[in-house]
Amino acid sequence: MSSQGIQPERVKLFQQEIIGLRNKLCQQEREMVEANRAWREKLEQAEIRKREETKELQKAGVTFKVDNRLPNLVNLNEDPQLSEMLLYMIKEGQTTVGKLKSESRHDIQLSGTLIADQHW
Repeated sequence: MSSQGIQPERVKLFQQEIIGLRNKLCQQEREMVEANRAWREKLEQAEIRKREETKELQKAGVTFKVDNRLPNLVNLNEDPQLSEMLLYMIKEGQTTVGKLKSESRHDIQLSGTLIADQHW
């Protein structure tokens, strides 16, 4: 190196800087791996929550998937932006429909002035 005009002290400084940069790069790569793992875990947890919430909504008769093989009820409203916003799937077997009340055990519970305690 001294024959090329580079001082040995400078070479040592460059080598130390290279080592420092390599260490920093390795640390950042470890942090990226950890961040990706954390995001994957959060995504998996969100998917689990979504499935659980969807199951709960389906139990209440509300669903986000349209299954054309099953009969369903769709809300209608004078306001076109509110119309067809809820879809109530009719379960196989018997599905009861009635007014929303705290003691009600209807499969589909609706509220509104023309909703009876129980619809046949």
